[in-house]
Amino acid sequence: RASPPAAPPAAPPASPTAGPLPAPPAATGPGGLRPIARAPRWHRAFWWFAGPLLVVVLAAVAVGTFAPSPYVELAPGSARPVEGLVSLPATKDADRTPTGAGDLLFLTVTVRQATWAEALRGWLDSDVDVFPRRLIYGDQSRTQNRKQNLQLMDTSKLVAASVALRQLGYRVAVTGTGVQVTQVSAGVPAAAVLRAGDVVVEADGRPVRIDSDLTAAISGKAPGDTMRLVVERGGRAGARRTVSAKLAPRPEDPSRAMLGVVIQNRGLRYELPFKIDIATGDVGGPSAGLAFTLAIIDRLSPGRLTAGRKVAVTGEMSPDGRVLEVGGVAQKAVAARKAGAEMMLVPTNEAPEARRHAGPIEIVPVATLRDALRALARAGGRPALAGDEGAQRPGG
Repeated sequence: RASPPAAPPAAPPASPTAGPLPAPPAATGPGGLRPIARAPRWHRAFWWFAGPLLVVVLAAVAVGTFAPSPYVELAPGSARPVEGLVSLPATKDADRTPTGAGDLLFLTVTVRQATWAEALRGWLDSDVDVFPRRLIYGDQSRTQNRKQNLQLMDTSKLVAASVALRQLGYRVAVTGTGVQVTQVSAGVPAAAVLRAGDVVVEADGRPVRIDSDLTAAISGKAPGDTMRLVVERGGRAGARRTVSAKLAPRPEDPSRAMLGVVIQNRGLRYELPFKIDIATGDVGGPSAGLAFTLAIIDRLSPGRLTAGRKVAVTGEMSPDGRVLEVGGVAQKAVAARKAGAEMMLVPTNEAPEARRHAGPIEIVPVATLRDALRALARAGGRPALAGDEGAQRPGG
C-alpha cells in the first residue's frame, strides 16, 4: 500500500536579531525596473534659471581673463644697472672692473595689451596707467611700434656717447638732414596738416636737423598752442611747404603738449673718436639717454660719480646736453623705489609726478647734463665734472 507523504522539513530555528525586521522589497515597475523619484518642483525651477546664468558668468570670467581689450597698460618695469652694460676700448676705460650691481640704474616701463581683467585692475591701481590702444600705438601694429622703439634706443645710445665724450673734451661731429614723420596719431589736430613721409626741417623759425630739435621746440609750449613747421612733403626737397600744427595734450599728462606724431631722424651721423657699445637687449625707446651718458662719463674717468649711492636715472638726452621729457615717469618711480634707489634724476617738468610715486626716494629735477652732474656732486660724487671746465680733457 502507498506510503503516507513525507512531512516537510522543519524550518531552521530563528536567529535572534538586534533590530527591526527587514523592510519588504520595494515595488517595481514593468520588467522589474524601479521608478525614478522626481526632483521637487522648486529644485527644477532653480536650475532652469540658474543654469543659463552660470554659463553666462563662466563665459564672462573667461572673456575677462583671456580676451584682449582695446586698452594698453603701462606698469612699473625694471631698474637695471647700466655701467656694466657699457663696453669701451681697454686703453680708454678708467674703470676697468665695473661691478655687476652698479650704482646708476636705468628705468623701464612695461607696456602690454591688457585683457579686460587687467584693464580693470589697472584702473584700480594708482601705480598703473591704462590708455586706449590708439593713444599709444596710433595706427601702428605692435611689431611696427616695437621696431620704431628699437630704432629710438639705437639713436639714444649714439647721442649719449656723443654728449658724454664732448663733456670729457673729445671732439664729436653730429649731422642730420631733418626729422621724418613715420605716423600721425588719429584724432590729433596735426593730422590735418601732416602725413607719414613728411620731413620736418624747421620749427617756429629754428632749424630741425635731428629729433631732439623738434622735441625741444614742443617742450616749451602748452596744449592748444600752434607751431609753424616747414616740411618737405614726402621727403622731397622740392616739395617744401609751411604748415601750422596745433598741439594736443599728452594722454598721461594733459597739462603737457605733444604733436602726436612718430618720428625718426633722416641722415643722422655721429663721428665718434672710438667705439662705445651699450648692451640693451630688447629694451626700446629713448628715455635711458641720460643714464647712458652718466655711465659713459663714469667709466671714462677715475672715481665714482655716485659716491657708492644707488641712483636711478630717466630722461632723454639731447645732442646739445639738454634732458628731455619722457613717458611713464610714475611707473619708473615705482621701479626705482622697489629697487632701493636713494636718489632719482628726472626731467624738470616731470619731478612732481615722480614724487607722487617714489616714496622715500629723493627726487632731483634736472634740465641739462650739467644739472645732473652738479646734483651728483652735491650727493658726494666727483665735483670736477659738475661744472669745472678745466677738469675736462683736451680734444682728441
